[in-house]
Amino acid sequence: MKFLVNTRNPDGGVSYHRLQEPFKDFPYPVDFFIMPEEVKNIRQYSHLVFNRSFGWANNEADQKFIEWAKTHGVKIIIDLDDYWVLPEYHTIRWRPDVDYEVWQSAIIENLKLADYAWTTTEYLRGKIKEINDIPIAIARNALNYDDPQWKKPVNKSNDVNIGWIGSTTHHMDLDMMRRPLAMLDKWAKKSKIKIMKHLAGYSKGSGWAGEVSKRFYSNFTNNGQYQNIHLIKPVHVANYGYLYGLLDISIAPVLENEFNKSKSELKVIEAGARRIPFIGSDVITYSRTGANIDLCSNSDEWFNSMKELTSSKSLRQELGKELGEYVRDEYTFKKENESRLSIL
Repeated sequence: MKFLVNTRNPDGGVSYHRLQEPFKDFPYPVDFFIMPEEVKNIRQYSHLVFNRSFGWANNEADQKFIEWAKTHGVKIIIDLDDYWVLPEYHTIRWRPDVDYEVWQSAIIENLKLADYAWTTTEYLRGKIKEINDIPIAIARNALNYDDPQWKKPVNKSNDVNIGWIGSTTHHMDLDMMRRPLAMLDKWAKKSKIKIMKHLAGYSKGSGWAGEVSKRFYSNFTNNGQYQNIHLIKPVHVANYGYLYGLLDISIAPVLENEFNKSKSELKVIEAGARRIPFIGSDVITYSRTGANIDLCSNSDEWFNSMKELTSSKSLRQELGKELGEYVRDEYTFKKENESRLSIL
């Protein structure tokens, strides 16, 4: 077997986690491409791999390339790590530079042409089956734990560092943190414990990203009341692990909906990669891991969990070490690539 992988946007998180990193130690030959004209001899490949769509100007080009590959005996593998039906608040639904209906249709039409699918969760597997009843492998996300971004020490604040590392698509998810973070700040001030809150992916621009960032900032500071915040600009995906190095506690709130239920537990893996404890929403997104993590259903539970970890350095170290060992054993490229190949 020989695989041809479309990396779409090489600098994007999807490409990095689903189309680049898993193939660095793949047991079969792999070639990468971005645009179709780069492919000179399609017959040498047994499988074509892409995530959702190719990301070209229109899906007609995607379809023609897929059909051309199929006529030469190439099997089509679509990798899907997110549900294509987005909640109303998702940025793709309202960004001026994206036509949501076109974006969604492209994924569905490409899925219909696929011979196999790779995905991240059983929940999303069920959604795929509704469109195309093909062999589907659960290939979870993993990380290269020997990459310096997950190992190298980072100079950080002497305060207790708590934060969220993520993208603008989660702006409504973070709304739930306004009250518990304000409660934590009030308690910390009274207890004379210094806390630094870290907010990644912040943009000062005037466009849609800037508007989302304003909402993030308001939630993390209780509308500017508490200024103990470190705003972090977007970084290249090959370096984002260093941001986790700034933290003592990682938080990851998500709303319970079909989109988030389909998402992977990558944020748990990232926290474990940096050996720091994790607090998340009590939804299947994180509860499916089986890891020893704190899961919260309301503001009081969020506050109490953050308070407990903020109060005890030894507990943070204990839980962080345990999570680090767990993810390194449970989430490996070797395991997930074996799953990928099991259906071919």
